[in-house]
Amino acid sequence: MAHVGVEGTGHARRNVAQIIEGHDAERVALIAGGRETTYGELRDQVGRLRGGLAAAGVGPGDRVAMLCGNNRPFVLGYLATVGLGAVVVPLNPASPAPEIERELAAVEPVAVLVGPSAVVAWGEVDRSALPSIRTVVLAEERAGGPAGDATLDELLEHDPHPVAPRIVGRREQCHRGSPARHVVLLAARPGPASARLSSTRASAARRRR
Repeated sequence: MAHVGVEGTGHARRNVAQIIEGHDAERVALIAGGRETTYGELRDQVGRLRGGLAAAGVGPGDRVAMLCGNNRPFVLGYLATVGLGAVVVPLNPASPAPEIERELAAVEPVAVLVGPSAVVAWGEVDRSALPSIRTVVLAEERAGGPAGDATLDELLEHDPHPVAPRIVGRREQCHRGSPARHVVLLAARPGPASARLSSTRASAARRRR
């Protein structure tokens, strides 16, 4: 599981993607799969991924589906997407291909980020039935695996793109008609730089305490 930290509740006058700004560049921001990423590295990677997604045609108001677990690709994809003023649509990477296909047809994303746990199912999805999808990004390229239009590492080679000035509120992070089971929120806290991704259910439970 990946762990992240955020300031604000969605009412702050800034884009959610800016939550990683202003921290010591050498401080650890993310720990996922035993890999540490500092705030400096995270800012650079998210900025470059914004550039890659923008070059692929993703812009304000577009929907980007994420078939990822709580891991580094999700954190990068989430922050890069909202940083462009686009909408994140998290989908269950463990769903079977027919279900994934139906959900994607319903939300009509322009791009899909496919994480390692969704590679097999994605290989069985009929992309011709999903005309809205212009770009498929594979978090990891595997020999004999399904083809994508780009890999995450390839998009990270782009020049950084600035954060969109528009405010992206919590309700905009997932398309209202999305059948996604978990809308992941980033919640800020001072102190240690390691951060967590939590589901809305867990977030709501904390707020009730």
